[in-house]
Amino acid sequence: MARTRDEFLKDCDAEDRSAYESLFQDVDDLARELGDPDPSDESTLNKPLEGVPLRLRISFGDPKGPSLRLAHGKLGGVAPLLWFFPSQNEERWTAVNRVSALLAQLPKAGVKEGDAATFGINLKKAGFVSGGGKVLKTSTAGETTGVSRVFRWESNRADHTYIPPGIVSVSYPQYPINAAAPGTVVIQVTVGRSSAIQRVKVVRDLPPFTKFALSAVNKWRFQTATLDGKSMTSNLAIAFVFSPLSPGQ
Repeated sequence: MARTRDEFLKDCDAEDRSAYESLFQDVDDLARELGDPDPSDESTLNKPLEGVPLRLRISFGDPKGPSLRLAHGKLGGVAPLLWFFPSQNEERWTAVNRVSALLAQLPKAGVKEGDAATFGINLKKAGFVSGGGKVLKTSTAGETTGVSRVFRWESNRADHTYIPPGIVSVSYPQYPINAAAPGTVVIQVTVGRSSAIQRVKVVRDLPPFTKFALSAVNKWRFQTATLDGKSMTSNLAIAFVFSPLSPGQ
């Protein structure tokens, strides 16, 4: 059973891992917008709010599996909103790969029945389907690539206009003088709503090329992605291919 975000992502295939990384980042960004000062700190989820309006965090400590949990002053406890299951789970997990909502648990944490019902309606609008009883799950649950298909914009936002992030300007890395072979470094960049780089993550590390690729990508300039004309945070992967004969990307 995964106990950390990194362990959970290791249980996913490459495509699902990318989808979950994007989802988790979006959740963290939303939590900050709603007033959660540190959404990545799972350890303080159950502590008194003490002036903080809420805590919206992904918890990996529950034996049942990772879940998105909400702590709010109007609730009697911490409410689990969504449960996450990785794709490579045949031997480690008791449930099929999916993102699911166990709506029956919300009233136990103090969520009003009407609010829980509204939550379920909104999930159905987002493509969730019935999983029996008061359970909703992503429509591709149980398929080999269930999670990644769920969070692909082209299949789930067909009624909306999505414009992916654009590249405004680039900087190419130099080939390191102490290297003698070609190599490729892959970097994931998170572009915020203001078009600024929010996070840079090395997906494929290959010393000594990595530090040159990181130095170059931090000089890139982007145009934020939009959904129906509204700016939104997004991720994109950039591959830097180093060759002794032709330095650069």
